[in-house]
Parts: sequence; structure tokens; C-alpha cells
Amino acid sequence: MYVLWKKQLRVQSVIKALSKPVLGASCTLKKAGDDLLVAQQKLMHDRDNLVLIKEIKDRTEEVFKWSEIEEHILKQRILVAHVTEPEIIKALMDIGDLKYPSIDGFGAKFYKASLSTVKQDIFDVVMDFFVNDRLYATFNITLVTLIPKGSVVKLSNTICKSLDVPLYATFVPRLNIHDHILLAYELIRSYSRKGGTPRCMLKLDIKKDYDTV
Repeated sequence: MYVLWKKQLRVQSVIKALSKPVLGASCTLKKAGDDLLVAQQKLMHDRDNLVLIKEIKDRTEEVFKWSEIEEHILKQRILVAHVTEPEIIKALMDIGDLKYPSIDGFGAKFYKASLSTVKQDIFDVVMDFFVNDRLYATFNITLVTLIPKGSVVKLSNTICKSLDVPLYATFVPRLNIHDHILLAYELIRSYSRKGGTPRCMLKLDIKKDYDTV
């Protein structure tokens, strides 16, 4: 009974949030219809009143406007469907074998090869996101690795070997330092915003042939 009660509490706020747009549009539409009816009743006793005629015209346009809004919201609701297990599996299969969903070292190929064992765990994790509307921070961590200029590419791992030569433009002499300043600014300008995801910045002092960062 306690588990059922906790589940009801968890979905109650979500249901309220989902119903607010429709309820708001429905209430406004009902009020607009009531106002139109009152104006029409007044006009029956004063048919030559230009003010009432204009009011009825405005009220009618208001009713049509909110009718279209309510219809649009209801159509949007019809398009919403629950996520299914085949969709989750298909999304996993579409991930490249050399990409991995986290920093635990297990690539997508591992999950594909072990699907018969870990399928239910993957399904539970994905459904937890859609049901409880939460994403654990460790699921969305990205590592940025700086490849040293003097390293021998042949001794690097497979991912490093696949890097193309133009991607090493950062270490090319005569590159304008202003390009790096603009890039750094774009990366850090949203750090001061409230409510953002946790971030970390390290100030490194890497000696290069032509500059120091």
C-alpha cells in the first residue's frame, strides 16, 4: 500500500502539469462563450446599439480563436505515445560501435553483443527517464582530451588513429591566437547562468612553439 501511495504522489504533479494547458484553454473558451451569449441577449433588447454589435463581433472572434487553440492542444496530445521496447533497442543499435553512452569504458558494441543479458537493464533505465522525468548526471558526462603535440600517433589507441590531419590545426604554427580566444569565450559564456548543468573548467599552462595557453 505504501509503494502504491508513493507512486500516486509521484505522478500526481506530472498529471497536473500536463492538464494545465488544456484546462486553461477550455476555461477561457467557456468564458468567451458565456460572454458572447450575454452580449447576444443584450442585443435582443437593443438591436440598433452599435456598441453591442461590435462587442458581439469581438466576442465571436474570441470564441473562434480559443476553439482553434483548444483543438491544436488536443491534436498535440493525440501525437504523444509511450516509448516501446523495440524503439529503445533500435536506438541502441543505431549507435556506432566505437561510440559509448558513458565513461565506464564499455562501448556500444559491448551492449549490442550482450543484449540478451543487459536488455532489461537498458530498458528499465530508459523508461525511468521517461516516467520519472530525471536524468542522472553520470549519464550525460563528456570527456574532452587534449592530444599532446609530441605524441606518436601510431602508439595511440584506435580512436586517436582515426583523427584526420586537419583536426590538428590547434597545434599548427601561425594560427591566430584570437581564434582560440573566441572559442574559449563561446565555451564559458554560459557558465554563469543559473540552473545549468554542473561544469568544470581547468586553467592549463601548456607551452607551445608559438604561444602559451
